[in-house]
Amino acid sequence: MSDQPPTASRPHGRSILLLACVAILAAGLLAAAWRLAAGIEAQAVQAGLQQARLLARFLDRDWTALLARTERLNELAGRITLAMQAGDTVLAEALRAELARQIAPVGDSIIQVGATDTQGQLLWTTLGMPPRPVPHADREHISAILARGAESFIGQPVEGRVSGLRTIQLSHAVRDANGRLAGVAVVSQAVSAIDAFTRQLELDPADSLMVAREDGLVLTRTGGSEHLPSAATLRVQLRALGGGEATGRDEGGVDGRLRLLAARRLAMAPVVVTAAVDAGKWLQPAAQEASWLRHGAAALAAGMLATAGLAVVLQERRRRRQSDQDLLNGMRCGEALLRQLAGQLSMLVCLHDADGRYLTVGDAAPALLGITPEDLVGSMPGSLTLPQDHVILAQAWHRLQYDGTPQCLEIRIRRPDGGIRWVENEILRLAAPGMEIPGMPVFLSVTRDVTARRSAEAASRAAQRELQAVVSTMPGFLARSRVLHGGLRQVGFVSPSVEMMLGYTPEQAKAPGFWDGKLDPEVAARRRARIAAARDGEKLDLTFPMRRADGARVWLHETATVRLRPEGWREIVGFFVDVTDRQEAEAALTRARADLDDIVRNGPGVLFRRVRDEHGRWRMTYVSANVQRVTGYTVAEIMRPGFLETVADLDDPGEDGTRQQSGEPSRGQETSTWECRFRDPSGGTRWLRCTTRLKRLEDGQAEIVGVMLDITAEREAAEALAGARRELDTIAGLGPAVLLRAMYDRAGEHIVYISGNAGQALGYTAAELMQPGFAFGLLHPDDLKPVGEFLALLRTRGLLTSEKRYRSRDGSWRWMRRTIRVVADDGTRIEALGILMDITREREAEAARDQARAELAAIVAAGPGALYRIRIDADHRRQVNYMSEAFERITGHPVEVMTANKMPEHLFDPATFPPGPVRTADLLQRGNFTREYRFRHADGHWIWLRDNVALVASHPDGTHDTIGYLTDITRERETAERVAQAGRMALLGELANGIAHELERPLATARTAAELTLAGLATPQPHIPTARHGLEQVVELTRRATAVVAHMRAFGCEDSGPVMPVEIADAIAASLLILRGRLRLSGVAVQRDIPPDLPPVLARLMPLEQVLVNLIANACDAYENVAAIDRVVRISAREVGGHVVLRVADDAGGVSDTVIGRVFEPFFTTRDGATATGLGLSISQDIVADFGGRLSVCNATDGAVFEIELPTAALPMEAAGLGASGMAAD
Repeated sequence: MSDQPPTASRPHGRSILLLACVAILAAGLLAAAWRLAAGIEAQAVQAGLQQARLLARFLDRDWTALLARTERLNELAGRITLAMQAGDTVLAEALRAELARQIAPVGDSIIQVGATDTQGQLLWTTLGMPPRPVPHADREHISAILARGAESFIGQPVEGRVSGLRTIQLSHAVRDANGRLAGVAVVSQAVSAIDAFTRQLELDPADSLMVAREDGLVLTRTGGSEHLPSAATLRVQLRALGGGEATGRDEGGVDGRLRLLAARRLAMAPVVVTAAVDAGKWLQPAAQEASWLRHGAAALAAGMLATAGLAVVLQERRRRRQSDQDLLNGMRCGEALLRQLAGQLSMLVCLHDADGRYLTVGDAAPALLGITPEDLVGSMPGSLTLPQDHVILAQAWHRLQYDGTPQCLEIRIRRPDGGIRWVENEILRLAAPGMEIPGMPVFLSVTRDVTARRSAEAASRAAQRELQAVVSTMPGFLARSRVLHGGLRQVGFVSPSVEMMLGYTPEQAKAPGFWDGKLDPEVAARRRARIAAARDGEKLDLTFPMRRADGARVWLHETATVRLRPEGWREIVGFFVDVTDRQEAEAALTRARADLDDIVRNGPGVLFRRVRDEHGRWRMTYVSANVQRVTGYTVAEIMRPGFLETVADLDDPGEDGTRQQSGEPSRGQETSTWECRFRDPSGGTRWLRCTTRLKRLEDGQAEIVGVMLDITAEREAAEALAGARRELDTIAGLGPAVLLRAMYDRAGEHIVYISGNAGQALGYTAAELMQPGFAFGLLHPDDLKPVGEFLALLRTRGLLTSEKRYRSRDGSWRWMRRTIRVVADDGTRIEALGILMDITREREAEAARDQARAELAAIVAAGPGALYRIRIDADHRRQVNYMSEAFERITGHPVEVMTANKMPEHLFDPATFPPGPVRTADLLQRGNFTREYRFRHADGHWIWLRDNVALVASHPDGTHDTIGYLTDITRERETAERVAQAGRMALLGELANGIAHELERPLATARTAAELTLAGLATPQPHIPTARHGLEQVVELTRRATAVVAHMRAFGCEDSGPVMPVEIADAIAASLLILRGRLRLSGVAVQRDIPPDLPPVLARLMPLEQVLVNLIANACDAYENVAAIDRVVRISAREVGGHVVLRVADDAGGVSDTVIGRVFEPFFTTRDGATATGLGLSISQDIVADFGGRLSVCNATDGAVFEIELPTAALPMEAAGLGASGMAAD
C-alpha cells in the first residue's frame, strides 16, 4: 500500500469508506433491480412464445389429421377411378358407398371428392356433375401432377362454382397396377375448418393462425391482414425451419403491434403452420412491473447516496479544521479499517487514481487474482482482463471519469496460473465538488468473484432451455406442489398446458383440494399413501383416472420426483401426460390377447413375439396358450430365456432377426419363413414351420411376431409325395394328361419339358413341341392373347386355367384344357408347371347337353307345371334366378313378379305360406319335400299350388341352390274336399244304426215319462211334484237327443277354415258322443288317459273328430271278428318334444303283416259289403298331414296301435310344419 501522506483537503478515510459502502449497496441494488426487471420481461416473452408454440402444435396436429383423412379419401377415389376405367361398376359402387361412409363423420368440411383422367377431363364427382373438362381456374393442382410429375399437390384456395365456398384442392396421382398414371384424384377441403379450430381454442381477436405452402402461398388464415407476419419475417421463418420449428418476433403488421411467432413444418406435406400471438398482453404487465421495480430501486439508491453524501460533507467540514497530522492519521486508520472490512467481506477493495491505476489494493488480491497487492499497485485495471472484455472495461472507466456515474460490470480475468474467472467490479468516484484532495481524485472499486454464480446461471439457463424443449415437445403439463404436515397439499405451480389437456385453468388446478376432488376417493387415498411413503429423491410413476372439466374421464400418467425439505415438508415436481389412448389400447390389447388365446387355443398354430433389446439379446415376450399341445412344452418353459434355442435347430437371428442359411431369406427382408427340427419332451423329433415378420423399433431394438406350425405330418407327406412324383414321371406317358414345364417371358412360351403322350393328342413329338414358340403357333387365331396381357394375368392369379383350340398334325382343331401354376417368378421370367387335357369330346358333349337343355326347356314350357330355380344366401334371403313361362299360364302373373329382388308376399296366403328362416332349415334338413299352399291369381281369386322342392347344391360360402316344380292343384283340392265330405257322410251312414239306437233310448224313456205324467195328472188328486219331475225328465232326454242331432249335422258339414288351437280332450269327447250307440251295440268300452295339463294342438275340430271316429270305429269293427272277453279301446295322449302323441289301441289281434303297409292306400279295405269304401284311413292320413302332423300304425302285443302326432299350439306355425314350400326359403 502507498505511504504517501494525504493533503489536508483530502476526505477522511472513514468518510470514503462510508460513501463507498453506500455506493456499493446502491449500485448492487440498481444492478439487481435492472437484472430482475430484464428477467421479468424475458419471462413474459418466453411465455408468449410458449403460447405461440402450443397453438402451432395444435394447428400442426389438426392439419396432420386433416391431411391423413384426405390421403385416405384420395386413395379411395383412386380405387374408384381404376374400377370405373376397368368397367367394374359393382366394385365402383361399393367403393363409392365406402367413400360416403368416410365423408359422413366430417360433416360439411369435405365439399366434394372426384377424379379426372390424364387429359384433364372430369370422370366423376360426389356432387353428381356429368363428365366435362375442368375449368381453367381449377387446373393448378391437376397440372402439377399431369405436367410436372408430382405425386400429390395442394392447390391455391378457390371459390367453388357449385358450393360457393372457399376451398383448398388436394390432389393425388392415380396409378394402375403397372405404375402408369391413370388420372388425378381431387378432394376439396373447406377452409372454414381453421375457423372452427379457432372457435374451439377461443383465440384472442389480436391473435391469428395461418397455414401456407413453403413457397409462401397462404392457404387459410384467421383475423385480418394486419395480424399476418410480414413477407420478410415469413421468409426468415421458412429458412429457419431446418429442425421443423422456428420462433421469432414481427412488427410488420398494419396495426404496428409486436407479435410473437411460432412456425412448424408439417411432416406429411410441404406446408407451414404459423401462430402469431399479440405480445402486448404478455409484455405490458411485465413492462409495468419492471418499470415500477426500476423506479423504486432508483429512488431508494438516490436516497441512500444523498444521505451518505450529506453525512460525508458534514463530517469533512468538521475535520477540515483539524491538523494535517490528524488527517493523515485518520486516513491511515481508515485505510486499515478498509483492509479489515475488505478481509471480512471476502471482496477485493481497491483505490484508483484519475487514470485508473491501483493506489491501494486489498489483501484479497492473491486469493481472487492470484497476484500480491504490491505487484498490483501502480498497474492498470485491464492488465489481467481478457482481450474480449477490454472494451467493456474501458467504456466503464470513460463514463465514470466523464460524468461520475457509478459503474457495475462483469468481466473475465486471467490469473497467472492460467485460470479464468468471472468477477463483478463496482467502481465509483469518491471525490465530490469541494471535497477532493488537490491533484488526487480517488476512485473506489470493489471486486468479487462471481464465477460460481455465472456457472450456476449458465447451468440454470441450459436446464430451463432443456425443460422448455421437453415440455414443448410432450403433450403434458408440469406441476410443483408441497405436502405439509398433516397431509395438506399446496400446489405452487401448474403449467398453462393443463387447460389444453384437462380444461381447467392453472388457477383452478392450484386451488386447495382440487386434485383430491377430481379423483375417486380410493384413487386419491392410494396416491397420497404412495407419495407419503416415498424416500428423498425417489421417482414415482403413477397412472390414475381423472375427470376433465367437461366431465369426460381421462387417464393421466404422472412422473414425479419427491424431495424431503429440512423444514419437514415434501416437495413434488411432476409431469403429467394424457395416456387415455394408451390405457384404452392396453385394455383392448388385453381383451384382444384373451380373445386371441381363446381363438388359437384349439388352432394348429402357435403365435409368439420376440423382442431384441439394445444389447442385441432376443427374449420371448408372448406365446399363445396352445404351445403345450403343439410342442409339448409349457408356456413358462418356452418363455424362459434361451430355452427355444436349446430344443430347436435355430440359427442365431441376424441383424434383422431373419435366418442366415442357404436357400432361406437374406438379411433385410421384413417377412421370412423357414422350417426347422424341434425336439419334443419325449426326445422325438418334430418339424416346425416358422413364419415371422420383423418390426424395427427405436434405439436399435426390434421385435418379431410370428406363428409356429407343426408340419411333421406335412414333411412326411412331402417325402411320400416326392416318391409319388418319381413314380408319376414314370407313368405320365401312359395317362391321358400331358404334363409340361414351361418358361414364360416377353418373347413368349418356351416348353422345357413335356410328357411323351403329347403325340396322342396332337400328333406332334415332344421335341417338336419344345421348340421355342412352336406351341403358340398351333393356337387358333381367336384364342391368341398378347404376351404382356397373358403374363400379367398369370402373375396376378398364380393359377390359370384356359380352354383353347390347337391345330393337330392332321389339320383338325382339338380343344385342350391347359392348367398352369406359377412355381417361380423373378420379375422377368415365370416358371410354371402345367397339364394339358384333350377335352374335344367333352366340348362335343357340352354342345349336345346345350341342345338337350333347349329341348328340355321346350318340354317344360309345354308341361302343366312351372319349373323354377332359387339361390338362398347365408342370411336366408332368396333370389329366384329362373322361372319357366308356365308360371304366367298358371297364376296369370308375369314371370318378372317372382324374379324381382323381393318376393311378392301379398300374393301368398299367410295361413298356408308363412315365410321365415325355419323354411330354409327344414329344406336343409330334409333335402326335398312337397308343400301345398294358396296363391292369389291375377284375377283376384285364390288357387292352390303344389310345390315340389329339392336341394341340389350347398356352397362353401353358405349359399344353397334349389329347384322346384309348381302345379295347380285347385281342382284336385276341391275334389279332395268333396271326397272328405263324402267320407264323413259315408261314415255317418255306417254309424246310422248306432246313432238311431242312441236316439231311440232317450226318446222311448221320454215317451214313458210323458205317459206316466199324463196318467198322474188324470187322477182326481194329481201329485204335482211327481208330475214336475216327470216333465223335467222329458226335457232333459229331448235335450240330449237334440245335442246328438246337432253334432251329427255339424260333423257332416264342410270345415276348411285355418288351423287353430284345439283341446284333445274336447275332440275325444265329441267323437265318443257320435260313437256312443255304436260302442254300446258292439259292447266296446273306452279307456281314456289324457293328462289335465296337456297343451292344445294346432288342428281343426271337425276333421280331427273325423279321424278319431274312423280309428275308434275301425277298432269296433276289428272286435266283431274276434272272440274277445274284454273289448276295450284305449285312448292315451302325451306331450313329446313340442308335439302331442295321441294313441288309439285295441286288443283285437292287430293288422296282418301282408296288409299293414297298404292300410292308408285309397280304396283299400279288408271288409266286405257296400259300406266298406276303403277311404277312411286314407282321408284320415291326409287330414293329419294337412295339420302338419303324422298318422302311423303298428302292431302291439295284443292288437293294433294307431298313433297321431300333432304339433302343439305353443310352437310357431313354421316349426309346426304348417308353412309353405321351397318358395318360402328366405
